[in-house]
Amino acid sequence: MRYVKQKSTGEYLSSQSSGDPSNPYHLSHMVDEVVAGLGIPADDLESGYMDDTAFRTAMSAQEEAAMSYSDKRKVEYPPATDYL
Repeated sequence: MRYVKQKSTGEYLSSQSSGDPSNPYHLSHMVDEVVAGLGIPADDLESGYMDDTAFRTAMSAQEEAAMSYSDKRKVEYPPATDYL
């Protein structure tokens, strides 16, 4: 799994399951797409490869961190209409 991550926020911005680690174009192309699409400077981006399990774990942590307090509560408790 190859990825592009913003250094300043720690947020994963792009990922693809294919790619050859011996070909630097694969990562530089992804970085170029993020720079063009999101306007984030290339020096604020990190790119690399990680195994699928590590990437899924990182994405789960990122999604949980992005959840609001009320979203987290909704996951833990059923709707009030279920009580009534």
